[in-house]
Amino acid sequence: MIKRYKSWWLLALFFAASVIMTYPAFSGHFMKLTMDGGIHLSRMESIFEMIKMGKLPPLVNFIGLGNHGNAFNGMYPWVSMAIFFVLPRFFLTSPMHALFASYVLINIATLLNAYLLTRELSKDTRIRLFATLFYGFNAYHLTLLFSRNAVGEALAYTFAPLVLLGCFQIWRGRTKGILHIALGMGMIANSHVISLFLMVLFLVVLEFSRLILKKITWQEIINFVIAGGLAVLIGFYSITNIIKISGLNHLYMPEKKLEPIIVSEMVTSVLNNTIQDKSGEFNIGLIGLGILLFLVVQLFRSQKMQRWSIWSLVTVFLFVLTTTWIPLQKPWIVNSIFGNIQFLGRMLSLIVLSLVVAITLYLNQNRMRNDLMLIFVSVLLLLMGIGSVSQFHWKKNDDPVRYYVNNQNLVLTSHTEGHGYRDYALANPKGKILYLYANTPIKNYKGTGNTATFTVDVNYERATIPINLYKNVEYQIYVDGKKIKQFKCAKILSLSLSRRNHKIKLIAKAGLSEYITMLISVVSMVICSGLLLRRRYIH
Repeated sequence: MIKRYKSWWLLALFFAASVIMTYPAFSGHFMKLTMDGGIHLSRMESIFEMIKMGKLPPLVNFIGLGNHGNAFNGMYPWVSMAIFFVLPRFFLTSPMHALFASYVLINIATLLNAYLLTRELSKDTRIRLFATLFYGFNAYHLTLLFSRNAVGEALAYTFAPLVLLGCFQIWRGRTKGILHIALGMGMIANSHVISLFLMVLFLVVLEFSRLILKKITWQEIINFVIAGGLAVLIGFYSITNIIKISGLNHLYMPEKKLEPIIVSEMVTSVLNNTIQDKSGEFNIGLIGLGILLFLVVQLFRSQKMQRWSIWSLVTVFLFVLTTTWIPLQKPWIVNSIFGNIQFLGRMLSLIVLSLVVAITLYLNQNRMRNDLMLIFVSVLLLLMGIGSVSQFHWKKNDDPVRYYVNNQNLVLTSHTEGHGYRDYALANPKGKILYLYANTPIKNYKGTGNTATFTVDVNYERATIPINLYKNVEYQIYVDGKKIKQFKCAKILSLSLSRRNHKIKLIAKAGLSEYITMLISVVSMVICSGLLLRRRYIH
């Protein structure tokens, strides 16, 4: 009975904190979105329309995104987004209320996963709550959610604690860690590819370090391999979609770069308590920076290396890597696989995760602490978080690309926003986007979850139309109501038509293989979650 009471008390606390932190972003009955926010809004609407029809969305998008049928659904994982941002639309009639509920849910899930990690590291509920609240409401997480609207990264951030929880359990000889790593990594794969790459790299470095320190065992390696295999099954749908689209199509990919955090700008943002969608200003907030500096001081005062010391050093090393202090912007680095990271500030997710581990271990080991200080810092963290979100929300036109969505224009915005038009478009071997060379523009465009209808005024013997047609995507094309049987994919739409106005309807649908891979992912996810939920995990 006591454990059950404590569970409900924690859930109530997390719910209240999540609502309080989310509300400022919706105050005034609108939400301010960035360019990325507009892109994700189009993706959400496309997926919502198809799930409402009882079908999987095709690998291409016909809603928004420049109206070129780019393969966002195929190249950008959406399964996690569907769980948190699409399902609420089925239960709430107001799109804005559903969006608000989505942000509350993602905050609750983030806090719950962080609490599971801290519970593995400490038996003291006060320490757990302090570290959990920091993970959930530090400035970088609020940046992901509200000023960058980086939905994929925010969802990956939500599941990252499960991965580290599983690591600690495996290191301690508990096979339950296999399931935590599998679920965490699988859902990261279903959320954001770059975050998956960073997490895999992080785990490789951790395990290599244990190998050097001669702490690794064959059973540990086997457990990680099994966890990796299960993670692949959970993310199977997302992973195979990326392979299907990128394997047979030449795509225009987002630019490779490694933009660092500019320390002077970061410090200014910290002192001003601002969250901006500028990569040079990404930060973990005043509280986070204060915790990091505190641990650095304790490192110099410590007589011997301890567990919290190791994680503090990991945090410091990662932090330095993100800044201009180490010039990583060399052509050979930028043009390598590491250039896909784009913003070194993305590593702040790993920094916050390591910092949570470090401060939890430190506080757990050093019992001579002030509980009132923990409460004070936690309250200050919440107040500063509310302030930073509110400050960003009410600052109008601080960037040329901003959307202010409400109940009246949210769905309309998802259809009319035009950004993301280059990403994953078909390109020639020199990297030039094919649809830019089309000779016949489209008019009167209307897109749904699986259909694009438009008119063209043909003036050439062969009309090339700025719509991408990908291999491994099932299309149906109708011109003036008649089905076209022969057309080529891996190119833009090209048709021999008479010189007059024509109405074209393009339909794309998910193939049988996509339903099979989705079934594998869902079954794996349900089984893994079910095995973990057999025991009560919050106490």
